[in-house]
Amino acid sequence: MKSTKVLIVEDESIVARVISQELTFLGYIVTGIATSDVAALASVRDQKPDIVLVDIVLKGSKSDGVSLAANFRQEFQLPVIYITAHTDDATLERAKNTEPYGYLIKPFNERDLLVALETALYKHKMQEQLRQSEERYRYLAESIPQLVWTATTDGVLLDVNQRWIDFTSLTLAQAQIEGWEVIVHPDDLATLSQNWAFAQQNGIFYQAEGRMRRADGMYRWHLHQAKPLKNEQGQIIKWFGTATDIEEQKQLEQQNATLLQKLEERNQELDRFSYIVSHDLKSPLRAVGNLAEWLEDDISDLIPPENQQQLQLIKSRVYRMEELINGLLKYARIAREDIPLDLVSVEELLKEVVDSLAPPPTFIIEIASPLPTYHTKRILLHQVLANLIGNAIKHHDRLDGKVKITVQDYQDFYEFSIVDDGRGIDAKEQTRVFDIFQTVESQSTNQSTGIGLAIVKKIVETEGGKIQLKSEIGQGSTFSFTWRKYSNQE
Repeated sequence: MKSTKVLIVEDESIVARVISQELTFLGYIVTGIATSDVAALASVRDQKPDIVLVDIVLKGSKSDGVSLAANFRQEFQLPVIYITAHTDDATLERAKNTEPYGYLIKPFNERDLLVALETALYKHKMQEQLRQSEERYRYLAESIPQLVWTATTDGVLLDVNQRWIDFTSLTLAQAQIEGWEVIVHPDDLATLSQNWAFAQQNGIFYQAEGRMRRADGMYRWHLHQAKPLKNEQGQIIKWFGTATDIEEQKQLEQQNATLLQKLEERNQELDRFSYIVSHDLKSPLRAVGNLAEWLEDDISDLIPPENQQQLQLIKSRVYRMEELINGLLKYARIAREDIPLDLVSVEELLKEVVDSLAPPPTFIIEIASPLPTYHTKRILLHQVLANLIGNAIKHHDRLDGKVKITVQDYQDFYEFSIVDDGRGIDAKEQTRVFDIFQTVESQSTNQSTGIGLAIVKKIVETEGGKIQLKSEIGQGSTFSFTWRKYSNQE
């Protein structure tokens, strides 16, 4: 109050001085007393008061108090309180149109003056805060890339941003008359209307996807969202909404759906091809293998030693071809099978793997502890471990070799390491050991198909892990791979 500056515009000097004395007594600062419109405008420009008391009649001036008050409000955004004793109805009606902040009816006392001033100042403060808030809202609404709108509790549009107008080519007045439904794609109207009605009835956040007609007649997908503004009693005052263009996103979704459909078709073709490979290629191999066994069983005593070796070679080559076919089928099916999660004890799993490999009695398998128990894809982990441990045993150059298996616990994954003390792998060969059909040893002396490590690598990477090899000639080899931890929600 004490810092509030008041200008008095009153053509009766005695009344003006009395008001000035009362204001000073109440603690206000009187910037001046003006008895004419010209003096009042000059005082406002020079003294910059916070509020003006204006006599409606203002005799002796070109402009009456109503015109002057309208000028104060429009040019200076000043709150005005009218002072009046009596006047005609037309002047009073004009005064109302200027939206004054109050009236003081002569004669009035200090209490009337205090109440009128404080009420006007509070109202002006609230309106200024509202104006600033609306300016911030308007700035935000015009700055963001969305189409922005507000609506009444009944869904009637109150306001839209310029982007909304440019997109739809509708003015606010047209939209209020025709309704927002005219710019919605007919196929999406029912969904949008139902979701909007449900949100209105329950006073909850509204969200739906639907196409809107652009000014050129083209429809584009939009994400429609709206939030209700509620008062302290929980009643909806108005709705604030946006429409976000998601046309590119919907096109990508359609492309992805098409690609997934094609991928599914290719997978089905691959399954059919796998069946053909399995049936049509294995059948003649089995026939050759069976024939070799029959010859060996029936006339082995008649076959010279060198021919018996050739029969054994035939049988080994048939076995190797079958393993190659099985490996190719496994490689093709990786990542296409939905394998469930199981609670796996890694210790039990490793024992099971080692038992199935049946290493020589003199061979040492060392399993470091502790070992985790967690949910994972047991079948795939078994396959990876069996291949790596089996290779370490099979390709070792001694029967008294050693393989050590460790598991390191990290935040999101486990790291498995299979370490052997065998002959090692030359650095030049290490870059291709994970390639399909590649073996370190000559295929003429090795029963390996060259596909096992390729399968291992594909399984590990499909599960989100990595595999690496560290080895030196004469120092053994270490195969390490990471295996993800699945969350409880997966």
